Amino acid sequence: MALRDYLLGDALLRRFFECFLFEEVPAADRRADEVYLDEVERCDIYLGLFGNDYGYEDGEGVSPTQREFEEATKFHKHRLIFVKGADDSQRTPKMRSLIQKAGNQLIRRRVASTAELIAGLYSALVQYLEDRQLIRNGPFDAAPCRDANLADLDPGLMAQFIRRARLARGLPLPEEAMPQELLTHLNLMDRENLTHAAVLLFGKQPQRFLLSSEVKCAHFHGLEVASAPSSCALERQARSSMSRSWKRSTLPRGCRPVRGGRRFPGPCGRPRRLQTSCAPCGRSRYSSPPPRGRSARLAGTNPSSSAPQRGRGPTSRPSRGLERR
Repeated sequence: MALRDYLLGDALLRRFFECFLFEEVPAADRRADEVYLDEVERCDIYLGLFGNDYGYEDGEGVSPTQREFEEATKFHKHRLIFVKGADDSQRTPKMRSLIQKAGNQLIRRRVASTAELIAGLYSALVQYLEDRQLIRNGPFDAAPCRDANLADLDPGLMAQFIRRARLARGLPLPEEAMPQELLTHLNLMDRENLTHAAVLLFGKQPQRFLLSSEVKCAHFHGLEVASAPSSCALERQARSSMSRSWKRSTLPRGCRPVRGGRRFPGPCGRPRRLQTSCAPCGRSRYSSPPPRGRSARLAGTNPSSSAPQRGRGPTSRPSRGLERR
């Protein structure tokens, strides 16, 4: 009962497993051995908990526990065996024989408490899900596509791909290559199973297996990978664009800007200031607005004169001087 409650309460395991307990079966006009043996045949995982007692014996001297174990072995079910305790001297002879029989066929786990049993069962079930790709850590396209086989792929699409790939990039496969050779060369096989990528690329009806998947293709010109522009280059480009736009808006009306203005150090973290001047009249303005609360005389400039003087800017460090006319 504790295991059943744990499986139903775990957020992951309850999505994949349903627990059957013979003790919860209602009264019915059926033989008991017929009921639990049918459930063993229908199940995916057989969980055996072996204690000290062998249990009730039928006319042949076999208990239901051993019947279930032999039935699971007969139908090649995934068997998980947990043995309670480490002392076998207190077990009945038939139970010791059953534990020995199970140990010769698989790896059994001994537990001393319910907490150890739950921890061991959780690890075993998660491993079961990972082995069958029901939960995965790798990429989606490399995971195997369940229930898909070579009959679900289009041979015409694969032959067309080989022809085009041979012409475009020299695919080292002959045009008469088998589908298995192509899929192996492209790493579209997971052991003996098709991957999701194989079904999406060459499947006759990919929507039968992958309802909401899509393929996105990107075309790159050339064979060399160009490095992406650095953040400093992007920042310089953005500042240059802002300076040009501000330069046009701060000149007096009727003036046109002259290229070649010098750069001056500005406050830390702010765009550098650029001097702009008008060719006909020689009047100049800064390309970025003065901070709030400051007068128009920044960096020691004199608005009435065409030759700015040296001085200190708003950053309290000396400027390099403005361009003299």
